[in-house]
Amino acid sequence: MVKNILVIGGTPKIDWKAVFAGEKLHGEEAIRVERAHWDDIVLVSYSDAGPIVNITTKGAPVIGYAPHFLVVRSACRGIYQQDWRNILYGFMYCKLPSVNTLESLYWCQEKPLIYSRLNAIANKVGRENFPLISQTYYANWRAMSFHTGVPLVAKLGTCHSGFGKMRIQSDSDFDDFRSVAALQPLYITAEPFINWDYDIRIQKIGHHYRAFRRVSANWKGKGANQSDEDIEVTPRYRAWVDLACEEFGMDVCAIDAVHSKDDGKEYILEMNDSAIGFNIRHEEEDLQHLRDLVLARMMQAYPLEKKPDPSQQVPVESAPIPKASVDSAPVEINPHGEAKPFDNFSELSPQEQNLQLQIQINRLKEENSSLRALLDESKRPKKTWFNF
Repeated sequence: MVKNILVIGGTPKIDWKAVFAGEKLHGEEAIRVERAHWDDIVLVSYSDAGPIVNITTKGAPVIGYAPHFLVVRSACRGIYQQDWRNILYGFMYCKLPSVNTLESLYWCQEKPLIYSRLNAIANKVGRENFPLISQTYYANWRAMSFHTGVPLVAKLGTCHSGFGKMRIQSDSDFDDFRSVAALQPLYITAEPFINWDYDIRIQKIGHHYRAFRRVSANWKGKGANQSDEDIEVTPRYRAWVDLACEEFGMDVCAIDAVHSKDDGKEYILEMNDSAIGFNIRHEEEDLQHLRDLVLARMMQAYPLEKKPDPSQQVPVESAPIPKASVDSAPVEINPHGEAKPFDNFSELSPQEQNLQLQIQINRLKEENSSLRALLDESKRPKKTWFNF
């Protein structure tokens, strides 16, 4: 048997076949790996047979594939309004096991839904323990008749990689952004702009944690001039990412936060799912952690079937048939007419044994006759005032 893994997205230069080379599920089943981008997938999902995928990579022959497990490494929605959620729904249709779970990926398709669950964590444990930034949601541009104070950052819909967001520093900036938002149908979110000196990423892959401090001249924290360094995964940071993973049911995620120059506090901005990029300095090791996690989840999804041990099986034809024993049947009639078991039936003479057996048979006949009479009586129609 072969188990097929489909890796969706991620850096094209990663050789996923090499990552899983030599691995076998339960030490027995071989593993085959294929990679595709969301845009390369043509999917049909059958209710009784699962998903069938055609991978249509440009310049390569079409590959027909029946995945048993997914590893999702790219967002299901692109920065240029690409939307591959129908592919995600097709995998959910047949409940294909994956990392992260398809249910958690579904929740992460809209940033306000992510924020709502992070906000639930903050409300439960307190913002001093989970310092989530405050946020305002506008259903559309018409709702943007007010703001909670400048400077702020406004975002259009679900955006990635710094796209679709703008820093608002005055009321006129807010009005300008509102006029741009009117040209599209998306919702808008706004949050206070934090004058930060560095940002923090806490990453979790299974039971492995990393933390980074990143510095950039770009207020969005992006760009070629960004630098990073490893920092300690403190209990506080570990708690942040553990709470998020538990809330969403994730195995792989990262929490992004910033450190304020003004008040010295840390503010959680967002959470990212299994589409997170791995730091180039640790990429090889992190891929090994991801591989081990995937294999563990696959073993849970496809447990090893226990084969019956022939040495422990008893053939039906040779199974012992219980025999009736007279030692359990005989009774003794005492002078008062009461029956009591004999202590040792085998000590009686043959004549006495036959007599006791005959007494027992007669008693059984009498009991059967009484039961039959009661049964016959119960079957007779009962008389009523109109039945004489």
